[in-house]
Amino acid sequence: MLAAGAWCGPLLNALGADLPLRPIPLTMSVTERAAPFVQHLIQHMSRHLSVKQLHSGNLIIGGSWPSRLTWSTQPLGAYDALTQADAIVGNFRVACGVVPDVRMLHVLRSWGGVASDTPDHLPFLGPVPGLREAYIAAGGSTFTLGPTVARLLAELLLVGRTSLDVSAYDPARVLRSGGAAA
Repeated sequence: MLAAGAWCGPLLNALGADLPLRPIPLTMSVTERAAPFVQHLIQHMSRHLSVKQLHSGNLIIGGSWPSRLTWSTQPLGAYDALTQADAIVGNFRVACGVVPDVRMLHVLRSWGGVASDTPDHLPFLGPVPGLREAYIAAGGSTFTLGPTVARLLAELLLVGRTSLDVSAYDPARVLRSGGAAA
């Protein structure tokens, strides 16, 4: 089972498989605590926004805002994702526009991290083409959907099928569409 985020690409290459996964440097921020006002995950794809409120009251704000990536050429690659002030400010402005009460909060800290992405921005979830008994969960929104993806992958491995239709996330789709490794 490959569920190593940005390192899935180098791990696949080390195993002799080739799926188009690329590292993406992202920025996240956390605000001070507030009384509950965001009851569920807000994700606004066209404005690059995700907002969720933790039980502690802090908001986590992100949504594909970039950080600066330095990616090693070593076999399993090391990275350094550095935050960029314009991404933090832009992300917070969008959050305030979509959820106006965010304006009342201070950002406590921001950080950069690395996720992985696929050519169609949908996750890979299923057997790895060309690798016997190898399965992958990577790319797309697996960062946000981690618990759901983990449950589905466990079902696939333990039962041989999933409780939800995951055929759209079959890694073989990139081979069928001619989108082999980038």
